[in-house]
Amino acid sequence: MIKIIFIEILLQDKYCLQSLQIHWNSEWFGGFSELLTGKEINYTDTDDFNTILRLSHVDLMQIQSTSMEYCIDKCLKMVQNATKHQDVVDSLIKLTGYINLYKCIKYNFIFENNILSLPWKESFDRFLNVIPSSQEDNELLQYLLEFLTNFAALYKEEGIECWISNFLKNETNPILTLLSNETIEDAESKILNKDLLQLITTCVTFEQHYLDLYGLNLICASSWTHLIEIIATNLKFNDSQHFYNLAYLDALLSCLVHLTASLGWVKNNKNDLSSRNLLVQLVTGLCEMIGAFHCGKGDSAVNSVMGLSITRHAVLILNHLLAEMQQSNINEWECCFIDEESGIEDNFYNLTSLWFCRDIVLRAGIFQLFAGLATSHKCAINIVQEYRRIRKADVWEIAINVLLDHEEANIIRENVAVFLTNLSSHIITISQESFTLDKAVTPYSQVLIVHVTYFYRVPNFTIFL
Repeated sequence: MIKIIFIEILLQDKYCLQSLQIHWNSEWFGGFSELLTGKEINYTDTDDFNTILRLSHVDLMQIQSTSMEYCIDKCLKMVQNATKHQDVVDSLIKLTGYINLYKCIKYNFIFENNILSLPWKESFDRFLNVIPSSQEDNELLQYLLEFLTNFAALYKEEGIECWISNFLKNETNPILTLLSNETIEDAESKILNKDLLQLITTCVTFEQHYLDLYGLNLICASSWTHLIEIIATNLKFNDSQHFYNLAYLDALLSCLVHLTASLGWVKNNKNDLSSRNLLVQLVTGLCEMIGAFHCGKGDSAVNSVMGLSITRHAVLILNHLLAEMQQSNINEWECCFIDEESGIEDNFYNLTSLWFCRDIVLRAGIFQLFAGLATSHKCAINIVQEYRRIRKADVWEIAINVLLDHEEANIIRENVAVFLTNLSSHIITISQESFTLDKAVTPYSQVLIVHVTYFYRVPNFTIFL
């Protein structure tokens, strides 16, 4: 009697009844996934199935529409079978909504199947392996790239290898030819290329490791080398008209920052001459770019913020290139910066002009670069010599004044301290008649150098400063 009353109470509650119907039908038809795949539910008269627990066609549609896996799979099938551009775009808009919803609720719900196991690659392959030939193709590819940029984050969170990264690493991929400057003819193409760069940047960022110096992931780093070469080739440093497309140029450099951040991409390049030429091309071009966006503004360069993002990216890339050269054990790597073919005089003038920039990040980055260059005996001598010749000033006094300025940012003072320490660590023959570091030091600087070198090597150096 009590059992009957309890059943009646459960059946009178519509929410309890719906839950019982779903669970009962799931067990009856072999699982919830089997229940979802059916277009309709057919009950036979011979089934020992309580009529109260039977689902109607409307009930089945409601269950399917509230299942994320089912809805996503349905959209992917629509993409695969679509014959019109708009059908694919509509499906991508729906998929974007489902992915955003999935990101919001995945920590609160347990999904029976991982949505990453669905046929994503098979659904989008045909759109990613052809060059767009019309405005409709451009718009469709733009929607797809925006979606993939948002979608790629799920692979990092789940710790699963991303097929999108593998696709972009394929050197024969025709879509990468879009990055060529010659293909940029209208506003739509510029937006499409920026979306492609954003997707590449997202995928590269997910593979970065902060302990590269201790355990290089050379396979991942070297697999992006072809993209570094493509971007370096299509930056066209010597084309002044190219600089006017600031948004696209900034996107190129931002992508290049992340591509060069992971160490090991030069070391695995078998053609050493090609690697050196690539490095020289990048160093020279980036220094020219700094000259165009910073030095070219004359006396107002110190206070100007125009092109600041581009200059920041250029300095970051130069730091990454220097780190790559040093860890790859490239012979005479300093020649990439100070060799005559690199235009050392212009390079040096452009780089030292950033010492007086008011942007903290930029100044910290440029002093970090000079600290790395100063580890080379040849570069150290060249820095002191060229600064005295071009700037008509003492590099030691300039750097030490920054170091002893307590109103200066700590990150800048720290990098200046490393820079001075590396400069003073080189052995110089006093009796040598040719130009050497000791002859570029004024008496005022000689006294300070002794104190700076001493206190930097003790634990309380920062307290002293």
